[in-house]
Amino acid sequence: MVFETKEQIIKRTKLARYRFRVLIRKACLNSRWLSVLEDTKLGDNVLKNITIALKRSQQKQSVLTVHDKANLRKPFSERTKEVYAYLETLFDELQCFKSLTPILRRKLINVVEFQFYPKHRTIFREGHKSLSMHFILTGEILISKSTYDKKVGTMIDKACNILTSGDFYGQVGLTYNIPRNATVSTETDCELLCVYKEDFDAILKETMESKDENIKSAIRRFNYFKNFSEETITTCCVISRIEQFNPQQIIYSQNDIMNFAYFVLSGQCMILQLLKIQKNSKGKSELYASKKKPNSLDVVKQMATKHYGAASMIEPELTNIKYQFIDVGTFSCGGSFGIGEEMENRVILARNVVQCLMIPRLWLLQKSQNIGNVWPRLQVFLNSKIPSQQQLFENYLNNQKWKKYKKKTIEEIKREMGLKVSQTKYYNVPVICRVEEDDEVY
Repeated sequence: MVFETKEQIIKRTKLARYRFRVLIRKACLNSRWLSVLEDTKLGDNVLKNITIALKRSQQKQSVLTVHDKANLRKPFSERTKEVYAYLETLFDELQCFKSLTPILRRKLINVVEFQFYPKHRTIFREGHKSLSMHFILTGEILISKSTYDKKVGTMIDKACNILTSGDFYGQVGLTYNIPRNATVSTETDCELLCVYKEDFDAILKETMESKDENIKSAIRRFNYFKNFSEETITTCCVISRIEQFNPQQIIYSQNDIMNFAYFVLSGQCMILQLLKIQKNSKGKSELYASKKKPNSLDVVKQMATKHYGAASMIEPELTNIKYQFIDVGTFSCGGSFGIGEEMENRVILARNVVQCLMIPRLWLLQKSQNIGNVWPRLQVFLNSKIPSQQQLFENYLNNQKWKKYKKKTIEEIKREMGLKVSQTKYYNVPVICRVEEDDEVY
């Protein structure tokens, strides 16, 4: 009979506890899959079919199917050529990998690990050793930093940013070999793709260093950031991004939440103001004051797909309301918007290929980044330079009077001279040409 020493018993007990914890974590991770009904087939039982349909409608759609997750969780040695080809196509479609080259995506196939975290779970804390980075498939991630609260007299976690599907985090600590500079926790249930340090160093480190340098170079182009410390600039690189917009692509509409402040690096952004005009009881035109904010984005989409002009958009539900889009001006290289200025009924559209540095407003407007009260002063400047809705409405009425007078005068001259009247109508001219013409007036 073999007797175990005290040290051996303690070691065996710890190993058993460790294995039990691993088993429980795997069970918790996979328990969520039991509620996924995407592969459940409907049968002859009507009551069961209705229950499945109701549950499906209540479920939040995941980026990955159960089949995708099963392939990602397969050991690398067990993946066939068919599975590899399937994952290759899948990675090309994932939003979180759009900023990476196809070559890097192929390399990541054999190193990423699918992970699930329930809501209100801390993934890592500020000061922890940097061991991995994550790409967000679904869910919301809260980034917070530890600060001293004078009122409470203790250290508290202060929210800096919220990341959503398509974002990634954790790359800074791995890139510069430093401890975590912020605490990361889940606001909702989150599905992530994890890359560990060794694989990051081999595949992504050079790319992330280049990205940070590009953002630092963009930041230094604006005098607003000249008083930022190196630590603040590094933090800004973590939470910011440079994004490119194609011609006629909507950068911001009223239906979007203004999470970012935009700094134009190249190209031109068109400022479109939507006026809602109605006839009052006396038959005069006036601005329509709606409690519900108008859907500017839908109106712009209608302009692009239907034979309606920027000068006359009639909403089906409100036939007495007329929509008028006015080209107010242009944000060119060096310009900025989304700082907190008046944006009601306003759309920002790319005139040509535009590159913008996008910095989260929640972080930018904090006291530590508001050196010299620069951002409120910039808000006042933008509001003073961009005409208000009332000013544009008055200009619009004067312009309409001039157009009517000009049209009447031209028709009288043509009749006197016996000239034929052109049959070309306003809606025959492309929408963008009509918007550009208004730029000469306003």
